[in-house]
Amino acid sequence: MCRMLGVVSRRAERLPELVPSFAEFIALSQEHKDGWGMAWWENGGLALVKEPEAAFGSERFDRAVGETRLNFGILHFRLASVGERTYENTHPFAAGERAFCHNGSIDVGAFLGERLPNEAARGSTDSERYFYALARLLDEGRSAEEATRDVTEAVVGAGFRFSSLNFLLLTRDALYAYCRYHPDAENVRRDPEYYRLRLYTSKDLVVVASSGWREGDRWPSLGNGDLLRVDRQSLETSVVSLL
Repeated sequence: MCRMLGVVSRRAERLPELVPSFAEFIALSQEHKDGWGMAWWENGGLALVKEPEAAFGSERFDRAVGETRLNFGILHFRLASVGERTYENTHPFAAGERAFCHNGSIDVGAFLGERLPNEAARGSTDSERYFYALARLLDEGRSAEEATRDVTEAVVGAGFRFSSLNFLLLTRDALYAYCRYHPDAENVRRDPEYYRLRLYTSKDLVVVASSGWREGDRWPSLGNGDLLRVDRQSLETSVVSLL
């Protein structure tokens, strides 16, 4: 399981300057310690840095967040459930003009086939295959809402086991955040808030983040089944329910 954070801002700044109480979020990497990664748009293209180490205490992480000025990006801390602790299994995953990170698990053994293709994957995680299942539908011309609904229905409708399908998806034009978790998953974690995604908005900044840190837990949460879109240029937000 993992922690995720996405940012859309009118100005490019370092994450500690953009995100309220960012140090509290970093502290989550003491538990979610199997890798960290960051993807953001820079000079017209996607930039990506990640390593299969805990962010907490990592010099490379400190340099990345201390030196990178961004206004449109995602950050992920991994707690491995499927796949070894390797670079290839570390989020975010990127292809073309998209970057993606996931919190949760999907029964890959039951859900490979056409929907979670192996041919593009470099690692062994369910999360990377989830990304490529969505990406293939997007490449076919589906909207993010349509692609997310299609993959969700394939998982849920067929009764495949999953804890959470939560993701952040960064495209050229927008940040998407999807909150979809199994009702029993939070009982397993013994934490009724673990799979919630929370949203902070102001005139110049939108942040969406996983729960578990004091500042973020003050923010309103997305509902189970909600897909959020944040426009890169206007910062306009819209939410649709896929339940």
